[in-house]
Amino acid sequence: MNTIFEPKWSAGAISQAWVDEFYTDMSEPLKRMQAEYLTNSSNKCYKGERDTLTHYERILICKETERIRVFGRLDKLWAAHRDSGRPTLNDCLAAATTSDVQLLCLRDYLKSVERDRETMRLLFMKEYARFL
Repeated sequence: MNTIFEPKWSAGAISQAWVDEFYTDMSEPLKRMQAEYLTNSSNKCYKGERDTLTHYERILICKETERIRVFGRLDKLWAAHRDSGRPTLNDCLAAATTSDVQLLCLRDYLKSVERDRETMRLLFMKEYARFL
């Protein structure tokens, strides 16, 4: 999903392409995760006694708790592995003196994106095996 302001081969576009590919490849497990989250939320969050919090606030807190229970490890995986090579790319491009060196920087970044993709896929399959 490239914007008109971002070239197809920019670092952001490359990173977004692998995220899109990950979501496409893992769409079925992610749908099952979403179904579990929605089912648990509807079963747990819309019932119960009222206390000092409003009913609406209790629902929001309960739903976020359920979302973290189901998707929390995925959030941590994204934080650790999404675009982890971008700072190195930026440093390399800043130090590059020729276009050949810039191409080497981009090549190394592409390798880093591929490593991130494979690591993310393997860790997702390990962490969420019951949804596969």
